[in-house]
This record gives sequence, C-alpha cells and structure tokens, in this order.
Amino acid sequence: RNRNMRLTASLNFRIAHRLLVNDAKVGRATAIKKDDLKVKIGLEIHARIKAMSKIFSDANSLDFDGASSATNTNANEFDAAMPGSMPTLNRRCVEASLMTALALNCQVNGLHYFYSDLPAGYQITQQRKPVAESGHLVYPVIDPKSHALAYKSCRIKRIQLEHDSARSLSVDDDFELKMDEKRKLPKDSILIDLNRAGLGLMEIVTEPDFEHAFDCYSFARELAFILRSMDTCSANMADGGFRVDINVSVHRVDHLGGVLPGVRVELKNINSFSAILKATEYEIRRQKQLVANKQPIVHETRSCLLYTSPSPRDYCAH
Repeated sequence: RNRNMRLTASLNFRIAHRLLVNDAKVGRATAIKKDDLKVKIGLEIHARIKAMSKIFSDANSLDFDGASSATNTNANEFDAAMPGSMPTLNRRCVEASLMTALALNCQVNGLHYFYSDLPAGYQITQQRKPVAESGHLVYPVIDPKSHALAYKSCRIKRIQLEHDSARSLSVDDDFELKMDEKRKLPKDSILIDLNRAGLGLMEIVTEPDFEHAFDCYSFARELAFILRSMDTCSANMADGGFRVDINVSVHRVDHLGGVLPGVRVELKNINSFSAILKATEYEIRRQKQLVANKQPIVHETRSCLLYTSPSPRDYCAH
C-alpha cells in the first residue's frame, strides 16, 4: 500500500499543477475571494463484487465483462423477475463487504422505483441497515500549491449491499449489424441485457469531506487499489465494475465564519478516474460562477459526457 501511495504521488504531479493554474484563472474571471465560498463534496462508489454467482441468484457472474458477453446468456428466472422466483443471498458477497468494511475501518453492524432495466420494479438494498458504517480511509494526495505529498482522511458513512441493474443497449451499438433489414428497430429503441442484472454491488458512501476535485480523484484511486488488493472487486471502470457518483455543493461563508446552506448537485455514474477529476472541476467552477452572478443553483442530477475537446463545457451535460 505504501508503494501504491508513492506511485499515486508520482502520477498525479502534473495534474496537481494543472489544477493550480485552472483555479487561478477561475479566481480572476469571477473575482471571488477564497474565504467567501466553501466547497463540500461527497462520493458514492458502486463497486461490483468479485463472486462466482450473482448476489441473489445462481447465475454465472464470472463471465461478465461488459460489452463482450453475449446478451442475456448469464441470467436466470430471478434476474428476469419471473413469477415464483425467490432470492437466495450469496455468502461470498457478504464476506466481501465485511472485508471491505474492515479495510475502511468501519463499524460492522429498500429503494423502490421502476426502471426498464429492473424487471422486478425495485432494487434490493440495505439503505436503512447497512452492513457497516462509521469508518475512515487515509489516502495520499498532492498539494496543488507546494506539490508536496500529504495524507488526508475521509470518513466513510456506510457500506451497503445491493444488486446491480441490467444494461440498457441502444440500437446504434454493434449488435444492430447482426440484424437483417426486416428485423431492424427504430433508432430510438432501447434493448435490455440481463447479464448484469443481479450482480452484487457494494455501495460505499462517504461523508462530504472533500473540498477539491483532486482529493476525490486521489481517494478513488486509493480505494480502487485496496479493493483490487483484497480481491473483492476488479475495480475495472471500463465495464462498469467501479462507478462513482459525485455530490457537489458550493456554500457561502458569512462574516462570522459560519457555512450557509448550499444546494447539492449529483454527477451520476462517472466511469473513469480522469472523468472524476474533470467533471468535479467543471461542476465546482459552474456553481461558483452561478453564485458570483447571483443566480440560483438547481438541485439536480447531471451526467458526464467526455469528448475530445478540452473545453470544460464538454465534460458535463444534463
């Protein structure tokens, strides 16, 4: 782990320098004093558990690797919410969550909505009684100003078990080429692949202890390394095995130093470490600009879209 911290420091040196330059540009453009605003950021990490079967069914989960798996080949009756099918909890998923809880220094102790990718119409989770809570993780981070290596701590609010949703596929994907002209679907059609439905997830929720985008980036890399080291999660962001939701709010500070209430904006399903950094940077700048212009910040969920252009506007959209 110490070796990983040194590697993290080396890899992130240039990124820290870029953050310092960007922060200076934003400060000149908006004329906001440093002490006027305070940033609070919390993370929700969805880590897919490495197990031979899914969390509530005996369908194979080892062959799932995202886009290359044949659609709907690793799903059974429970994954499709067939009448009479009953869940059976996977012991390995519980053990993996407990190992993660101990690694994050936690104290070891459902959502209900309809989406097309959840055939049962609800998601089984432990939101009210999580498997663990009240932990913390120390992670390495580069100071953007001094470029010195430092160690920060983030509180872990809870770790809860839940099952993953199915994968939504657009007809623009590669499998459209396998259809003949008579079977082609309209361009706005969405197909469902149940291979991912029911895979075990650990949702790791932090307290809003981050104030900078680079802290979020460093924390996510350190957490991914820990999960891979314990073999509880592949932490592969390319196939959705490690997804991050980022909650950002910018608060005004009154003349007595008190932090005034802010409005939280959620950045949903960030699927790369670079996107964590870029999307968070952009959202902080966007909210600071709204505050400087005395415009309201809307409580909303935003998605992250990455393009080749380096413009910050290309990193976040509704």
